[in-house]
Amino acid sequence: MATRRSPTQAVMTAVVSRLQSTTGVTGRAPRGVYAHVPQATPIASSSDAYVVVAAVTGSRQDTYGRLGMQTLLQVRGVTVGDSLLPGVQLRDHVQRALTASAVTASEHTVLGLSLDGEESYTEILNGLSVHHHVSLVRVWTEQTTS
Repeated sequence: MATRRSPTQAVMTAVVSRLQSTTGVTGRAPRGVYAHVPQATPIASSSDAYVVVAAVTGSRQDTYGRLGMQTLLQVRGVTVGDSLLPGVQLRDHVQRALTASAVTASEHTVLGLSLDGEESYTEILNGLSVHHHVSLVRVWTEQTTS
């Protein structure tokens, strides 16, 4: 029997790489795409937009003995300003990048990806409106190596 390996890190790395290589995303998120936002990342103007990918949950799935897994990711675009439009456009480009073609992950085969929902919320930080545009993305995988 093969040793089960969690696909979470591989899936997050694959999603971050896909978003970093998509000009529609990087053009709207000039600060970058991260799995962990660096501590000193400024958020003071519209040029400080960025994207964060985080794993929310994971659960085992029966894929006929192939060590399947389902991982739910939160992909959050963060923008600053009076308008929600830049964040909505960023979220749209994130969703297009993830659903346009297959995402590949090391040591795991990505069987499918679906958009499970989206939400938006705004907070005021130092007098600035910071908008969070969230996509919930479910990824199904099965392990390819033992």
